[in-house]
Amino acid sequence: MAADALGAMGTACGGCHTALGAPLQFSGMSPEGKESSVLDRMLRHSWAADRMWEGLIGPSDLAWDAGIAALQEAPLHPDMLADNHSPPQAVVELAAAIHTLGQRGKTTSEPAARARLYGEYLATCAGCHSQLDVSLKPRQ
Repeated sequence: MAADALGAMGTACGGCHTALGAPLQFSGMSPEGKESSVLDRMLRHSWAADRMWEGLIGPSDLAWDAGIAALQEAPLHPDMLADNHSPPQAVVELAAAIHTLGQRGKTTSEPAARARLYGEYLATCAGCHSQLDVSLKPRQ
């Protein structure tokens, strides 16, 4: 799966940075989207994905932990995602899976396991977006 390969690639980047004694430094560890609208929560989850990626390529425990914490702090309620209607069961399961990944990510420290979790995260997001027919637009 492409998402798994991307996670593995990030870990390879981090391995080189570590081997060269040149870990990357990241700033901006305060998450966006602290409000409770769907857009705010989606921005927060996007922010979390960016921090998790930095955690892989840095490698950076600080960035990884910040991304994982954002997943745990911005719960997705399935009815929010379906315009306050009852969503398909698959969406309910995918929303729950995101937070399960956040729980698992808290105790995941080995780079290859983080890469797999990151791949799962991306695939889960894509699955939900597909179920709800949501297209992504580039940020301005």
